[in-house]
Amino acid sequence: MKDTASNEPKFIEYIDSEQSANTLFKFMKKIDYLKEILENCAIIPRYYDEIIDYLKITLFEKIAFPMSCFCDINLTKLNLHSKTYGKFGIGIKKEWAYRNIDIEPIHYVNPYSNEIKDFKKAFMNALKSTDENSKEISNYLSTSLLYMKPIFGSMENEEGIKNYCFHDEKEWRYIPSIKEENITPILTGKMLTETYKNISNKAIRSNKKYWLRFSPEDINYLIVENEEQSLELANYINTLKDKYTESQRLSMISKVLILDNLGKDW
Repeated sequence: MKDTASNEPKFIEYIDSEQSANTLFKFMKKIDYLKEILENCAIIPRYYDEIIDYLKITLFEKIAFPMSCFCDINLTKLNLHSKTYGKFGIGIKKEWAYRNIDIEPIHYVNPYSNEIKDFKKAFMNALKSTDENSKEISNYLSTSLLYMKPIFGSMENEEGIKNYCFHDEKEWRYIPSIKEENITPILTGKMLTETYKNISNKAIRSNKKYWLRFSPEDINYLIVENEEQSLELANYINTLKDKYTESQRLSMISKVLILDNLGKDW
């Protein structure tokens, strides 16, 4: 439905889901990462590798770009997800994400589908084109690629490489719209080194307009692994007196959940 006055789609208010979570969760492996998020009241995106060999595009098997990832998983299933991505997490209202134009649920694809065959042809043609008019099409295809993932694939972790069902993650991504000339939005080829990624991450970190900001009121949950860490996080939150009011600090402390308990009681 179009708003004829502005020629933009009419904004529809967020509607609570009856089957998916109404919170997006971000997990991490260290409590210090969670503390940093609370200190900044923001999540700083980082460059991560993305394997795209399933597309069979000869020029690229892997790319890297700045993002921050979330899962759309109910509390009862978080224990399993945390085994891969870490025992510390923040849960932010999905309504907050819905209002942010750089956050989208990713598109899970069947690499053998007709859709992907057409995408590959269009993508390759756009890369070869020198027509200025095809730039918008090229930008659209590139953006679509960043929010795309195969349903199944291989993933490397501490145990090695294993086959994985990516669809289980129900992933949403924040990908900042990079405008700075000194920051490369997509790394390919020889740029895919740890040195170059570290330089790019520092550039993102120093440019706060690319940070993903939220308010304390947007937080639904803070997750730690055990009772000891819940006390550690509560004490840390109480030190942030220059960042948050007393009522905001108390509210955040009340939202701390212990992951060990989630597996037993939910």
